[in-house]
Amino acid sequence: MYGNAAGYSAGGIDVWSSDGLSLSDNWIQDNSGANLGYGGGIRFASSQDAWMANNMVVDNRLNGTRSGPGLSFDGSSAHLIHTTLARNTGANGQGIFAFSNSTLWLTNTILVSHTVGIYSSNPSVTMTATLWGAGAWANGYDANPEVYTGTINFDAEPAFVDPYAGDYRITNDSGALNQGVDAGIVRDIDGQLRVGLPDLGADEFVAATYLPLILREW
Repeated sequence: MYGNAAGYSAGGIDVWSSDGLSLSDNWIQDNSGANLGYGGGIRFASSQDAWMANNMVVDNRLNGTRSGPGLSFDGSSAHLIHTTLARNTGANGQGIFAFSNSTLWLTNTILVSHTVGIYSSNPSVTMTATLWGAGAWANGYDANPEVYTGTINFDAEPAFVDPYAGDYRITNDSGALNQGVDAGIVRDIDGQLRVGLPDLGADEFVAATYLPLILREW
């Protein structure tokens, strides 16, 4: 879902009054939300029990003064597993904006390079295994206010392959390597197997294997 521009609200996907939505293995990138709307990438409104795995939400924008250029949750609940959120911009600059008693569970997340990583108006956010970013990829604030609960949340460089060309897969220098918990997601966004302790985010780093060339004389 790339390069869409909304006349109202969300730029990529607008989910309204939906129960049990499943959204997996998607690139939601370079979409633009409207001046009076929420959610540059995705907006959830009055929607419960959404289940999302292996999604890239990157380089989305939100015009105007509303909130949530990455993801916006309004009176909604969702489980986000192996999500990469990076460089979503505009408005108040949140990677994730949650209000009206939304409840979120985030597991094995990369959440980097935002003015605010996550903003929640109520303490119903559980984050387990989160890479917040460091250096040029640090958030201005990881969470504002810091209302989330959970463990294994830390600062490190994500070391993406080529983010300026839109490639947010990770390299072998990434702080996301082997930092996840088992969340039951056996493959990544590219269909590659997650082996051992999973990597954070939508992509699993898989090292290339080079076999030697053997010449045989007959």
